[in-house]
Amino acid sequence: MASRKNFVRNKEKRPQEIIDSAIKLFIKKGFESTTFADIAKDCNIARSTIYLYFSDKHDLLEKAIIARISENRAGFLEGSIDRGNSKQEFIQNVLEKVIAAVDHKKDDPFYVFLIFTASKNKRIAEILKKHVLDSIFDTWEIICKDVNFTDDEKKMYIYLIFSLHFTSQVMNVIYKDNSPFIQLSDLVKISREQMNKDSHIKNGT
Repeated sequence: MASRKNFVRNKEKRPQEIIDSAIKLFIKKGFESTTFADIAKDCNIARSTIYLYFSDKHDLLEKAIIARISENRAGFLEGSIDRGNSKQEFIQNVLEKVIAAVDHKKDDPFYVFLIFTASKNKRIAEILKKHVLDSIFDTWEIICKDVNFTDDEKKMYIYLIFSLHFTSQVMNVIYKDNSPFIQLSDLVKISREQMNKDSHIKNGT
């Protein structure tokens, strides 16, 4: 009976074990150079076992991307975002949380691998864009549900945040702390300072 339970438990864990092994090898060898035979050897399983869970390498990588996005989304939604006293202030607070999330990921080897691989592999770029975009839209709906946005404002702000977010991610991976371009954090800082000045003028202080 115990043997049967262990078999079921191992079977349930196997897809994640395969994903973990694939990620490690993708980072080490590159996506194109890694084979199912390599992954099977690393997992100490038959290559045919991988096909029980994944149709090909792209399918495997897509599942890995979905899992990582889900994990990141859960982390992003932890804790509330201050609604502030205006829509502008709310957007500022969202962007500051995005900056913290981007900074946290810039040294993640899998994240770096994805950025560079997507720049050379159109299919992977499309997979990444689809799932990142879906996640961002879903997350946006959750965090702004109590903010009085019009439908047009919702669309405008989410596309703005998505563009800034993705551009900042790529720049952070390529240049890390030595980017020759203005950083998202700098833009938010400038905007925050201007917003504070406007508030002081409005209040006559």
